[in-house]
Amino acid sequence: MDFLVVVRPRDVLPIEQIAMLLQGTRDWFHRHQNSFRAFGTFPGGGGFGVVSVDDNASLHRMMAELPFAPFSDTRIDPFVEGDEGFVIAQEVFATMMQSMQGS
Repeated sequence: MDFLVVVRPRDVLPIEQIAMLLQGTRDWFHRHQNSFRAFGTFPGGGGFGVVSVDDNASLHRMMAELPFAPFSDTRIDPFVEGDEGFVIAQEVFATMMQSMQGS
């Protein structure tokens, strides 16, 4: 299963906590590195990942372990690759059109 995960800071943290959290997050990234197809950080804080995991529970555990999680807003969106998404949309649209014509 593929997910786009975007994490943005919610709270301003005391400067003395940031170094420890950054090291913990770097360690977290290295533990989960095989799950990332892409990973990046934002200049103003936070970052994103394209994550591939076997199931929702794996993603849940991974995100629960993120040191910045309690201080961040996290958005997780499942996705399929672009062309596959277009094919699915075309199939759904064609089915909708057929049912509308049959009414």
